[in-house]
Amino acid sequence: MISTVIFLVFGLCGTGGASAVERAAGQRSLQTSRSLYEAAPLSPSDLIIVYITTPSRLPLVHATRPARRGIRTVIILQDASEAARLNELYGGEKSEHNETFLAWVDPAAGAGAGVKSGPYGHMPPAVTHPLHLLGPAWAMAPLLAHAAVLASSSTPPLATTAAATAASAAASSAAGGSSPPPPYRWMLIARDDTLWRPHQVIRLLSQYDDGVAAAISDHFIDFNGRKLLAPSPAAAVCLPCSFNLTELLGRRHPPGVPQPSCPVCRPAGGCEFRFNLCGGLTGGPYCGTKRFLGSGDRCSHSWAAGGAGVALSITLLTYLDQEEWAGCVRAQRPSTGERCLGRCLWRNGFSFTHPAAGLSDGLTRNVFSTQHMLFGNPFVRQEIFGSNADAVLGPAYNADEEAVKAAAAAATGVELVPGTELRDGAAAGIAMPTSTRLPPAGEHDCDADCRQWLLRRGVNVHLDVPYTDGIDITSAATVLQTAAENVARASD
Repeated sequence: MISTVIFLVFGLCGTGGASAVERAAGQRSLQTSRSLYEAAPLSPSDLIIVYITTPSRLPLVHATRPARRGIRTVIILQDASEAARLNELYGGEKSEHNETFLAWVDPAAGAGAGVKSGPYGHMPPAVTHPLHLLGPAWAMAPLLAHAAVLASSSTPPLATTAAATAASAAASSAAGGSSPPPPYRWMLIARDDTLWRPHQVIRLLSQYDDGVAAAISDHFIDFNGRKLLAPSPAAAVCLPCSFNLTELLGRRHPPGVPQPSCPVCRPAGGCEFRFNLCGGLTGGPYCGTKRFLGSGDRCSHSWAAGGAGVALSITLLTYLDQEEWAGCVRAQRPSTGERCLGRCLWRNGFSFTHPAAGLSDGLTRNVFSTQHMLFGNPFVRQEIFGSNADAVLGPAYNADEEAVKAAAAAATGVELVPGTELRDGAAAGIAMPTSTRLPPAGEHDCDADCRQWLLRRGVNVHLDVPYTDGIDITSAATVLQTAAENVARASD
C-alpha cells in the first residue's frame, strides 16, 4: 500500500503583513462563483476534520470515530515515519475510518541546524506550556490538510482570481457541462480531544455560503495587554452578512455589538467594534492597552479557543498562500497553534465571523453570551460527558495547573497564575485558560431550557485532556468514545 506522507519545507521567509492585506483587499477574488459547482445541501461528506496529535495521544482521536462516520479526517503528526506506518496500519483515506496521516516536518529542526533550532530559529524563547510544542504544526495543519485533499482528489482547486474563475467557467461551458463539485466545503479544526457533532455542525454551516472566505467560531480568547479574556466579550469579530440588526435589536448600530460584514470579515471591522465598545479609551474591564484597541486593522487579533475550534471554508483556504503562511508561523514567539492561526489569518486580512446563535434565535441580546456559545460550551460538556470526565481527569487537571506554574517559573523566575502574562525581554508566556472546561466565574448556570437549546445546537464538546506526563489516556479515551457513540446514535 502506498503511504501518503506530506512534508512541509520552508525557509525563513518574511511575513509581509502589509502586502498580504493589500492582496486580500483587492488582488484576489475572495468569493468563488457558485456556477463553478452546483450548490447542494451540506452533508457529512462535505466536511473535513483535522486533528493535530502525538502518538501517545492517538487513542483520543480514534475514540471519536463513531461520531465522524462518513467524514474524512486528517491527522497531523510530527514524525514522518510514524505517519507512514499509521497509513499502512489503518489503510489511509481508503480505509473504513477515512483517515489520512500526514507529517509536519521543519527542516530547520534537523541535526545540522543545531540542537535548539526549530520553527522559531536557532535561539527560541523559553516554552512556557506543553501546547507551545505543537503550536507550529497546529497552525500549519489547515493548509497541510487542504493541500493533501486537493492532491488526492481529481477535482482541480477552486479558482482564486477573477480571471481564473472566468476561464474555468468558460471552459466548463465549452465542454457542455458544469464543473465538478469541490473535494470538500468546510474544514473543522480543534484539539485532538474535541468531539464534533456532525448533525449540529451541518445545521450551523448550512446557513453560510462556502463560496465566501469565512472562519466561523463563537468562543474567542483575547490578550488585552494586561490579562487574558477567556471567553472574550471584546473579540475583534464580525456578525454574519445576513444579520439585520434593526430587526433583531431595534437599531442598525447598537452600542457594544459587532457589525455584519459582507462578503468577508476584515480586521478593520472587528477593531471598529472593539474601539466603539471601549469608547476609544483604555479603561474598563476589557479594554486593556492602546495596542489592544488600535484603529483600523492595527489592533491586536483575537483567536478561537483551541478546544472549541473553528470552521474554515474551502474558499478561505484556497486563497491563503502556503509559503507566506509558513513565514507568518515562523515569525511567532512560542505560542499555541490556535493563537498563531488567529494572528496569521489577521495578517492575511481576515477575522472571524461570530454566528451569534442566541441573538438570532431571540434568546439573548448579548452577542457574546456564554450560555449560547455553540463551540466548546462548558455547559454542553457537562451534558455530553456527565460526571465521568471529572472523575477520570480531576487529578490530572490539578497536576496540569501545577506543571504550568512550575514551567513558567523555571523559564522566567515569576510565578504564573491563570489570566496573567509573563514578560522576559521580548518573550511572553501566557497561562492557558480552562474556558472550555469550566463556566466563567460569576456566570449563572443554564436553566433546563438553556441546556436543551445547547444540546440541540452545540457543534462540539472538549474533553480537555492535559498535555502533561502521567495522564491516563486509555481511561480518557474510553470517556470520549462513549460520548462519541451516543452522538452517533443521536444522529442516526
